[in-house]
Amino acid sequence: MKDGIIKTETAINALYKEQEEARLLRDLNLRRGKVIGRISLFLESVDFSEDKTIDNQMIAISDEINDLSQFIDKESKEDKLHSIINKINLFMSNWVKDLDVEYENALIRFDLPKLTLIADLDDKSIPLSQMGSGANWVSYHLLIHFALHQHFIQTNRPIPHFLIIDQPTQVYFPPEKDINNDGIIQENSDEIAVKKMFDFIINRTNSLNSNFQVIITDHAYLNEDNFKNHVREVWRNGEKLIPKEWYKPDNEDVK
Repeated sequence: MKDGIIKTETAINALYKEQEEARLLRDLNLRRGKVIGRISLFLESVDFSEDKTIDNQMIAISDEINDLSQFIDKESKEDKLHSIINKINLFMSNWVKDLDVEYENALIRFDLPKLTLIADLDDKSIPLSQMGSGANWVSYHLLIHFALHQHFIQTNRPIPHFLIIDQPTQVYFPPEKDINNDGIIQENSDEIAVKKMFDFIINRTNSLNSNFQVIITDHAYLNEDNFKNHVREVWRNGEKLIPKEWYKPDNEDVK
């Protein structure tokens, strides 16, 4: 009798166990079905006819991440900026002897945060504001303008390749010095300084192989072939920037 009871309990427990295993298997199959259904829905929604493969997309995204990382890399950006400033400083230091300036044997440095030039001597540094005359300021401004434009052209930057300068000789040649109204400078030292300035502008422009243009309007006129060869118009003795016939009334003579 006792053995029969044990056998019956064992059979009942075995049935319960089989029933639980069947339930677990049924739940597992349901979960598998849900996953398969979601995967099928995703695959149906993806257009695999696009030209770009998944691998190509991953490569493109990786390249974009690298470009953005370089763009925001502060140290790399600062190093590049320092390299550019050093190159500009070298240009100016090599060219300064071609102009009539104070500290022509000094190293010239562009102070970017203060937007000024500094002449570094053996024992001290002189900022542009302490370099004396307006003639010095004009020459040093020419140095930085040409140094910047040379860098822009060499690196093919999207900067207009021209420079317009209005009356750079005014500091040497104010109107009251034009005794004969012919633009000829009377003082010999000033004439030499102005000649060096125009020679500098012409030589630096020519060195850029037609990639740069300088347009100058000025009152002074040098009796030098290098200067005359680059003069396009002389507005004197009735010749004017705006011709008289442009504004002459139909029934009235222009006096």
